[in-house]
Amino acid sequence: MQPPIGAPGAMAHAIAHASSSSYQVLHRFLRHGSVPQALVNVDGILYGTTAYTRGPGQGHHGRGNGTVFTISTTGVKKLLYNFKGGVSDGANPSPGGLIDVNGTLYGTTYSGGGTGCHGLGCGTVYSISTSGSEKVLYSFKGGSEDGALPYGLVEMNGTLYGTTVLGGTAPPSGCSITGNSPGCGTVFSLSTSGSEKILHAFQGVPDGANPQSALIDVNGTLYGITYDGGTCGKGSSKSSGCNSFGTVYSITASGSERVLHRFKYDSGPFPTGGLVDVGGMLYGTTGGTSTFSPCCGTVYRLGTNGAYKRLYSFTGGSDGGFPFGGLMSANGVLYGTTLNGGVGCTTGSKSGCGTIFSVTTSGKETVLYSFLGVPNGAHPIATLTDVKHRLFGTTAVGGNPACEIGCGTVFALSI
Repeated sequence: MQPPIGAPGAMAHAIAHASSSSYQVLHRFLRHGSVPQALVNVDGILYGTTAYTRGPGQGHHGRGNGTVFTISTTGVKKLLYNFKGGVSDGANPSPGGLIDVNGTLYGTTYSGGGTGCHGLGCGTVYSISTSGSEKVLYSFKGGSEDGALPYGLVEMNGTLYGTTVLGGTAPPSGCSITGNSPGCGTVFSLSTSGSEKILHAFQGVPDGANPQSALIDVNGTLYGITYDGGTCGKGSSKSSGCNSFGTVYSITASGSERVLHRFKYDSGPFPTGGLVDVGGMLYGTTGGTSTFSPCCGTVYRLGTNGAYKRLYSFTGGSDGGFPFGGLMSANGVLYGTTLNGGVGCTTGSKSGCGTIFSVTTSGKETVLYSFLGVPNGAHPIATLTDVKHRLFGTTAVGGNPACEIGCGTVFALSI
């Protein structure tokens, strides 16, 4: 729903639609994976994960523990690995996708790796070679002892750093999401040999809760976002364990954490998709809503000193709504996707199938493509990847009509 003209928080929208675009579906998932996540480019070949493993008759999301796959820029796909779950392996790869460290891929799974977290396992960090040889490096235990539900990774000086959505030392007031493990989430470090250390356990208010994004490295300091926590919203108090609206924070390799910005209900709550560094400035998106917030997500800029500026507010109409996968930068222009909005949808969604957009660092937004559902894809949830002036990405649904509303796609768009 668009905020009324002149209402607090409403902004003038510099909307433009690209006159033409070159969009191509490279792969439609069906039997070997569903809900594909972010892609990573390794020497011109793309590697990715699917959250689930689908078989015939198993419905849209299906069952199973997820996969790792590879796909060429021309659409030749190969199944690389099927997760087994249970005690010895991970299950259900996290949205953060894979990272490439000197030709070895590293990633996280939301579950598997043990019997904790209500028997599902609290998640793992794993390595996998480009030929498909996989190894679990660490299995999370959850609760006050450890984190749970690891999201994504970044490598800095030979060490892996990541976040867990849950786990850590639970604060007295609790957190807005309790799920399978108490605690507001953590930041951790992990050697490539599997030695793990919790660097920071979030406390909700005032430092944030539920860090649902990977970290980024800017000149040796790590930056990230928390989806919740920060400053209590209307009608809430710290003692009641309020929901609040998220934070941007920095953290050093030794675990010294600092909150740079606390989001407010009237300026775009609930940051999503992480951060991108462009010339020493951090750019990100908010994608959530609250009872009090304007629709339907924002793009913002933040200095490493905490200076904040909202650049663009989505309306949820033809310009898109709820950017979920975060931003990427190419030649000084930011590119991203919205979960909803756009000009058409065949999946039954009344809120649109989502868009691909660009936005300048001054805040001018252009819709590059509107997803249409089956068979071309719908509801992108992952960050885009640039390979030689082509954007590659995934949609969570849409694609093959034999998979009900579609099990997702891999797509390319020339820019």
